[in-house]
Amino acid sequence: MKTGNALHCDAHAPLFCRSGGNVTDVKKNLYDGEYHKYSFLWTSEYYVFYVDGEAVWASDAGGVSKAPEYLRLTVEIRDGKIGPYA
Repeated sequence: MKTGNALHCDAHAPLFCRSGGNVTDVKKNLYDGEYHKYSFLWTSEYYVFYVDGEAVWASDAGGVSKAPEYLRLTVEIRDGKIGPYA
């Protein structure tokens, strides 16, 4: 099963909104009825996304923010489906 990650920056200026993203095959069933741990490391140089303790994507897309921000964990609806990429 695949999971997607994205970084969006400059959202306050729609003409300059930038984003970066990645879809990773985590090689496990994320709908197996068990809990899965999603985590995020934010350093001064890059961001790293994790699923169950394993890094799935690292990026400095848009540059790394030095300002206080918030993290939004979502389950998106796409193509009439809810959840991770199949």
